[in-house]
Amino acid sequence: MTEGDKTRIIAWSNELRVVHERLREALHVTLDAAISGDATVAATRDLLLFATASARH
Repeated sequence: MTEGDKTRIIAWSNELRVVHERLREALHVTLDAAISGDATVAATRDLLLFATASARH
């Protein structure tokens, strides 16, 4: 493994951690909306949009 490979793996790992944290936060918002009885359809749609956008980022 070259030094460039190590750098790319570290950068990818860091990016995945950030996306995972954002996804976790979006899930908490969606769950809070579902528990409180708010517009769960909109909340789940927002979560789906977030997950799709994160996957393409």
